[in-house]
Amino acid sequence: MTTDTRQPLLIANVKPVAFGPAIPTTATDILVGGDGKIAAIGAGLAAPADAERVDGKGAFVSPGWVDLHVHVWHGGTDISLRPSDCGAERGVTTMVDAGSAGEANFHGFREYVIEPARERIKAFLNLGSIGLVACNRVPELAISRISTSIASSNAMPRTASISSGSRCGRAMSSPAPGA
Repeated sequence: MTTDTRQPLLIANVKPVAFGPAIPTTATDILVGGDGKIAAIGAGLAAPADAERVDGKGAFVSPGWVDLHVHVWHGGTDISLRPSDCGAERGVTTMVDAGSAGEANFHGFREYVIEPARERIKAFLNLGSIGLVACNRVPELAISRISTSIASSNAMPRTASISSGSRCGRAMSSPAPGA
């Protein structure tokens, strides 16, 4: 059995949102016990002597938010943030990484990001074996594919359809040389 040493917290003068129908919608107080769970809700709550007191100044307060599309494999992909940059400090307690890692590197993402994070992180597995490791280099890859495709399309009449890859999710169409 573990002992929790956090002090109670009284959040005074806040307007609860999305806690359920029995919770007042006008300014009220919320007492969070030393175990981190809500101990009481109501106007003018008496807090224990050792409680920290925060005046919400009429601000809204809600349960933790869920962000269904993040990239939080910081250092593993070009476009990711640290979970702490977009997580609990901003009200997001659960996030879903949208495919930053693939099957070949998911173990590193789990060990170095998901497990130590304060937030609860779920993840979609990218179909690409290495995930989004080089996603900011997609234009370089697309230019290479375009050059190759245009060179081989000289026999094609009028237009050549050139795919820039599944990352961009769209195809570019350009006139064929000499059209």
